[in-house]
Amino acid sequence: MAVTMTRGVAEATAPVRRWPWLLAVLALVFFGMTAVEFSLALGADRVAWWARVQALVTGEAYSTGAGSAHLMYPVYRRALGAMSAHTALGGSALALAVLQFVPTFRRRWPRLHRASGALVILAVGTSMVGALGYLSRTPLAEVYASPGFGLALWALALACLTFLALAVLAARRRDFRAHMGYMALMMATLLSAPILRFEWALVGTFSGYDMAQANQAVTPTLLVLCILAMTAWMHWVGVRDLPPRPRAAVPGMSALRGLALLAAPVIVHESLLAPWGLDALAAWRAPAAPLPLVAACWGLPALWLALRAPAEIARAVDGMRPRPLHEALTVLSAFGALLIASRHAAHTPDLLGLRSYWLGLGGLTLMLVAGARLSRRDDEPWSLVHLFLALAPALWPLLWLVGWLVGQSFVVAMWFAATVAAASLAGNAFLTAFGVRLPAARA
Repeated sequence: MAVTMTRGVAEATAPVRRWPWLLAVLALVFFGMTAVEFSLALGADRVAWWARVQALVTGEAYSTGAGSAHLMYPVYRRALGAMSAHTALGGSALALAVLQFVPTFRRRWPRLHRASGALVILAVGTSMVGALGYLSRTPLAEVYASPGFGLALWALALACLTFLALAVLAARRRDFRAHMGYMALMMATLLSAPILRFEWALVGTFSGYDMAQANQAVTPTLLVLCILAMTAWMHWVGVRDLPPRPRAAVPGMSALRGLALLAAPVIVHESLLAPWGLDALAAWRAPAAPLPLVAACWGLPALWLALRAPAEIARAVDGMRPRPLHEALTVLSAFGALLIASRHAAHTPDLLGLRSYWLGLGGLTLMLVAGARLSRRDDEPWSLVHLFLALAPALWPLLWLVGWLVGQSFVVAMWFAATVAAASLAGNAFLTAFGVRLPAARA
């Protein structure tokens, strides 16, 4: 029998602490103000507020010197209108959108919730069109930090617009669970901006990286973290206001089995063959080295996990937790990812980013397993996230192809693939966990 999102005893008796959410609201409103001010600073060619605040923590050299985003002003001003629309409206939308996720606001003032929601939709849509306008006028080689980051920004803007459109369609169908879910994913894409700034400051404080290196290091797992933040909100807050609904695998069990079959040869090639010199991509990969030999410590359990992922996702949809063997192999694969990170080359920003991807993948997987083990609720979503992440290698070849078609090196294409594949599968886990149906799915 499928799991339903019920208001069980544990949910009813465990009050949600308000102070973390209040702190998040205040932080996002502050960031929204700095984003609006950035568009003014850009036009006036002066240091923006956020760079000044960051400099108090990291120092001027990191925030405004070599490698900093501050030096991108001439590039930004070539598309000043599009960039200003993106930053000013995006910041305003973020400050307003956070109110949409405050339960009291939605319950007591539904008309105001709908009116402000319409403003958010208009502002976010215009902001993302501005982002696409800037990206379309800026060669990938001139995008901040790396061409790979430019490709990731394209994907992020398109994903935001897609979730926004799906949220509007769901509201028109009066499918409010789907509407809430898609708005939460849209919010996750918006959260990538303030969380990236926080990570810039964090890495700049505790490492010797410049800001461009920090950017490449934290971005591969950035949107996954944002989706997990909205997963936590939906799990502990959002679903309390919604009627129960059975889970359903997204994009569907047949598609998931297809992804498992596609993931298997990619895992075998990248972790077991290429490190030993049997590399079908050697001509393109050069001069970047393949994964280190210790990649087998990730690849062997990852191969089993990918092939078994559809069956385990089906169990999770039906309310069962992963089998102990699957969970144990998940932990082994996480330690394998950490071993890859310990041996991965890091002499360019993108290689540094790939090393950080493996570090983040291992750490996040261990956290997800621990969260699932500690959870007392049958509908916990954390297992689904690591089950879906096991299928990420299936998407790599398609994303490599995108990088190849726009003339990028394998390292840039792999950085882009790691970033987008992980975020995409985390999004599918979110949709599955909360019974958010695609538009074509029957109610």
